[in-house]
Amino acid sequence: MEAQKHAIGNGRSWSGKPSLQALTVLAAMGLASNAHAAVRYSITDLGTLGGTYSHTIGINDAGRVAGGSETASEEGHAFVTVDGVMTDLGTLGGRDSRAEGINDAGQIAADGVIDGQHRAVLLTRLRRHF
Repeated sequence: MEAQKHAIGNGRSWSGKPSLQALTVLAAMGLASNAHAAVRYSITDLGTLGGTYSHTIGINDAGRVAGGSETASEEGHAFVTVDGVMTDLGTLGGRDSRAEGINDAGQIAADGVIDGQHRAVLLTRLRRHF
């Protein structure tokens, strides 16, 4: 099959397979749409737990964000946002904890130190009974 020649924007022509040309055009369109989409996001500063940094590890379908933050006493604590507010999940008895993930049920995979040993845990929010 003979290669086809096509003019591209600047008047130059190039040879290639039509499928490669289509992919090039689609890729260029994708880059343009991604650049345009970036301006559609808003930024929400989740804050910290009193320290100088925080990071996120995941978000669930309910919009709850899990992550970790430095506290004012320079400890690292796991957090989850509840109604848009960063909530300290504390530690497991040691100095630091961190969230590793959150699922759509609101359970948080975390780790910390229990009795001097590093442990992985599952944090499940308990419902209050009045």
